[in-house]
Amino acid sequence: MKILQAIYQFQTGGGSLKVVVDLANAARRSGHSVNILAKDTPISTAVGAQRFFTGNKAWDWWQLLLHCKQEQYDLIHVHDRYCSLLVSLIP
Repeated sequence: MKILQAIYQFQTGGGSLKVVVDLANAARRSGHSVNILAKDTPISTAVGAQRFFTGNKAWDWWQLLLHCKQEQYDLIHVHDRYCSLLVSLIP
């Protein structure tokens, strides 16, 4: 299964960071492909997060739409209201 995890804020020490890391590691151990898109990625190399979001909702939505069309994810998991809004606007 190809999984996308999207999180706008990705900061060291936050509870959502731990959830993203734990879910990504568990899914990868189970043989799934996991991509993580984030705004801030201070520890991106540790979990493979990609700096993606800019804070410009229109631009971020457009880039996310193009990214999802290209990658063809089976599952999209968001971790905050910003990403939830963007994903909800994808047809």
